[in-house]
This record gives sequence, C-alpha cells and structure tokens, in this order.
Amino acid sequence: MSLDGRLWLRGGDGSLASLTLPDGVRTTHFADGVIDLAVSQGKPLALRSLSLNPFDMKETFRPAGGKFVLSSWIGTNFKDSAPFELPQMPRALIVIDGNPTVLSPHRMDVLGVDGRWRSRPLKGEIRDHPVAEPPILLAVNGLVYIGHDLGEWGGGLQRLDPTTGVVTDIERRDSKELCSGPLNSSCDPVTGLIQAPGVPGCILASTGLGHMTSEQGAVVKLCGDRASVIWEKARMEQFPGGLVRQSEPFYGLTEGAPGEFWIIGFDVLYRFDGTRAITVPLPKPVQLGDVWIRRTIPGHLMVYYHDSRAGFWPPEKLPYLVTRE
Repeated sequence: MSLDGRLWLRGGDGSLASLTLPDGVRTTHFADGVIDLAVSQGKPLALRSLSLNPFDMKETFRPAGGKFVLSSWIGTNFKDSAPFELPQMPRALIVIDGNPTVLSPHRMDVLGVDGRWRSRPLKGEIRDHPVAEPPILLAVNGLVYIGHDLGEWGGGLQRLDPTTGVVTDIERRDSKELCSGPLNSSCDPVTGLIQAPGVPGCILASTGLGHMTSEQGAVVKLCGDRASVIWEKARMEQFPGGLVRQSEPFYGLTEGAPGEFWIIGFDVLYRFDGTRAITVPLPKPVQLGDVWIRRTIPGHLMVYYHDSRAGFWPPEKLPYLVTRE
C-alpha cells in the first residue's frame, strides 16, 4: 500500500519495510511477525505476532494461536496496542466503521473506542490453509467479501456479515466436473476484488491459476448470490487426449475511470471499458530504491521485485503489488 508518503511492503517472511516517495529510501520496521496490514485513519495498521503457541498437528498444521499486537503508524514510528491472545492463527485485519477487526477462522475480535477487545463467534468458518497468505478483503454495503488465493489448492470467495457473524460460501459450478467453475473454491483462486463500476452493491472478482499445463481464469460479477462471467479469454488447446478448453489466468483487478476497470494478467495488462478488454502496452519498469515500478494505470503503482542474480529481464512477470499512489 502507498500511504503517508511511503510505499509499504510486507514480505513473505513477515517483515515490513517502507520506501519513501519519490526517492525510494528503505526503512525496515519489523524483521518478522507481520501477519496483515490495514488502513486506519489514512495510516498503516499492522497485525503482528509477539509469540506463537505450538503447532496444531491434528487439524490446521499451523500454530495454535498465540499473543498478538496491533501496531499503528504515528508518522515517525509505530505505536503498539496492549497485547491480546487468540486461540487460532488470525487470517486477516480490516477496519470496519473505524474499529480494527481481526478475523480468525471461527471468530472476529473488534477493538472498541474504549481500547477493549470484544470477541464474537462466527456462524460458519473463514477458510484456512497451512500455507495461507492473508485473503483479499473488500467491504461493500456493510458486508465483507473474502477472496482466498491458495494457488493450486483453489481458494474461492466468502462473504461475512459483521453484524450477525454469518459466513457464506459463494460458489458457481456449471457441471459436475471436478473443477467446473467459474467460481469453485476447490480450483479457483480469487486474485482480486473491486466494486463493480456503476452497479451499487455488486462486486467483481478475478480468478487465475496456471498450474503445469492447465490454465484457467475469468472476471466474475457477483450481485447477491448470483455470479456471472463478464469476461474471459478462452481458447481450445490440443492435448494427447483431445481438445481441452483453457482460459487465461488473471491476477488482480483495479478500479479505473467511471465505468472502467483494469485487469492484471501474466506480463499483460487490460483496460475493460464496459464492453470489451483492450490490451495496454507495458513500458519498461523504472527503479525505486530496491524495487521496480510502473505507472501504467493512472493514479496507481505497479510494484515489481527484481533479483539481480536472474540472468534475464524482467525476472518478474507479475507485479508484487498494485496500489493507489
């Protein structure tokens, strides 16, 4: 995310660093333990682990919770909340109506204005996985949409009503085939969520998976419980057993001008103008500190990592992050 004159980067090792804009000076704020980031009053808010319990080797294959803290950026450094304990590893952090809310598989914990935590059990379960990254969250009309990207293990889409605690699985399977979609939690990683342009209460989800010789992806519109494909780039491909339908994976969505949105593909970018997707040329990235960026999408940064040991350019075909500038 880009906030307070800095580009904030959470590493896969749980670290958190920032690069100043526009000069790209890096500061490492936490070496590890950062689980998720959210925005509170226009500044970054980090959910961190202080200590973790032993692994649950029977069910989750993850630590059985531990002690956590919220760290708020105050302009020059982070200020920690009082520590709190959770019986399971939290999945995500979101700010709802000004209140930081920690989502775990079976409960949500809300920090009130009085500084006290209030826990509420969920009716249903937020999906978890031993190698899970934080899901994509989108709050629309009092509901929280939760997009899971578990790679070759699928992911899917869920919806949480914070008022009731009800978690709803959102699926659309058009046949009895194993990976029938277009929204199949067993096979379809959800890679992006945005509000549908010009359609209040509806959202768009991108799905994308390229695994071995298989590719699948689509942009799906969800209104209530009704899911419909609004764009996919499909083709028939010849395999030894016959023709197989494939579709291009998509790896993110970003809002655009009124009535438009952007679709991130593998080394390709599309602008959807409401009726069709237009391929947009990608210029060579420019360096910002130790990352590389493109400003192809108006008002946004596409952030790439570059490994100097790789023998070709660019080593990264997908942006690590797309954020408002």
